[in-house]
Amino acid sequence: IQHSNFRGMPFIETQILYLMRNVPDQCGPKALAKVFGDHTDELLHKNLYGRMFAYKSMTRTDHVSTLRKIVANHHVGALILDEFQNLSLAGTVGQQELIALLVNIRDELGIPIILVGTYKAADVLAGNACTARRLVEGGFHELKRPMSPEDEDWRVFCEIAWNYQWVRNPIDLSEDILGALYECSQGITAIMLTVFIAAQVEAIDSGREKVDADLLRDVFCRR
Repeated sequence: IQHSNFRGMPFIETQILYLMRNVPDQCGPKALAKVFGDHTDELLHKNLYGRMFAYKSMTRTDHVSTLRKIVANHHVGALILDEFQNLSLAGTVGQQELIALLVNIRDELGIPIILVGTYKAADVLAGNACTARRLVEGGFHELKRPMSPEDEDWRVFCEIAWNYQWVRNPIDLSEDILGALYECSQGITAIMLTVFIAAQVEAIDSGREKVDADLLRDVFCRR
């Protein structure tokens, strides 16, 4: 957000609401810090922070210090780490170093760190109960697979996705369609979306221009 004034007074400031990056394949503290620096530069369209992490002599304290500058200068509200299960690639020592960096960042910067990952990410944290408690003391939300098409979360998800019909003759979401989507995907959202997309492609290519429960089942069985 580019601020120009505050309560009628000139106030030139650039605010970054949050920084979100995937855990890099090379899961060292320096690599993690650098992806946040590079991403900040991308958002600002400047070359300010990424180059700061290029020095080989930088320590973990230096990484935290540079990240603190980013957070303070641009009022960052949260750091979000996706694909946290990639940390398993770092080995035991690498995991300990990177988790220690995250703890330092949280303690020193005073902003929330949100970790997102698969169930494998929980296995990584389980190796050190004390560290895991400090990193997720704000709580965690586990996305469980819906066990039936009557599941409320599943219904809401399907209602949202069903709005994105690109065929010429879109139809309303029915109980039969809800059941077909669940039957084809067993509640796995990625599979459900793949079937939904494939059905739309088939409907457009065939000239049918309508996606219903029968087409969903037919496309799933053929693909």
